[in-house]
Amino acid sequence: MASNIAIAADWGTSLNLTERYDEGYWETNKILGRNPSRGDVNKYFIARTMLNYNMARYMQEPWDTWSLYFTTIAHGKAASDNIGIGLKVDF
Repeated sequence: MASNIAIAADWGTSLNLTERYDEGYWETNKILGRNPSRGDVNKYFIARTMLNYNMARYMQEPWDTWSLYFTTIAHGKAASDNIGIGLKVDF
């Protein structure tokens, strides 16, 4: 549950970023690239959410727990950093 909240927060702030390139913001996720479209951000996070679910469901202990910890920390930090630079959670 916490990992999905972290993913959603990162997703929302990344969507806000797509509307603010003219203000000097850019994406740092190497998969998305520097200036992804709103559609690219949505596709990435839909896939990431599905991957998160499947990893939790099919990986064995302790790997499933570790993958959820990693996801929560990575996406939570990304969302926190985004909010810290002035982005909002925006769907």
